[in-house]
Amino acid sequence: VNGKLLLCHIYNVIWKNNFFPKSWCNCTIIPLLKPNKSKFQVDSYRPISLINNISKILEKIANSRLSWYLEKINYLSTFQNGFRKNKSTIDSLGYIQTEVNKTFSENQSMSLISLDIEKAYDLTWKHRIISKLSTILCNGNLLNYIKNFLQTRSFQVKLSNTTSQTFSQENGIPQGSSLSPTLFLIAI
Repeated sequence: VNGKLLLCHIYNVIWKNNFFPKSWCNCTIIPLLKPNKSKFQVDSYRPISLINNISKILEKIANSRLSWYLEKINYLSTFQNGFRKNKSTIDSLGYIQTEVNKTFSENQSMSLISLDIEKAYDLTWKHRIISKLSTILCNGNLLNYIKNFLQTRSFQVKLSNTTSQTFSQENGIPQGSSLSPTLFLIAI
């Protein structure tokens, strides 16, 4: 049997029947030490979710569809340049530079506020994402897939050769998922 056809069949069954394999909702978290941080501080580690590879392919397909649709309906702010196709955070810097130059040339003053949301994915309220997507998508396979993707997540933490017990993930979106950046954009 051709592997691509088999995968396509599996994905179509999941997509059409609103079925989501339970094992795809579980991930193993590997804590990675952030650069120049103390290995003795819990906050010095970035949690990376290791997700089932077959699931990751379907996540990319869902993310591609969702991103395309959000762009089609102009849902995202024109000032949101991160995590978007054909855009870059460099675009934001160009906009800021233009505004600064304009302010100086007009002998005006301006303020700039920059925010870095600590633990952004961990603190993202998944019910807000589902609520917003329900308004945007109304219903359908993509909405059902994302609901299933978010609602019943669980994880265990692996350090060296030791794996913790399994915990339920009540909130947040998984680090390491291709769908997470787009879901985060919807949440903010």
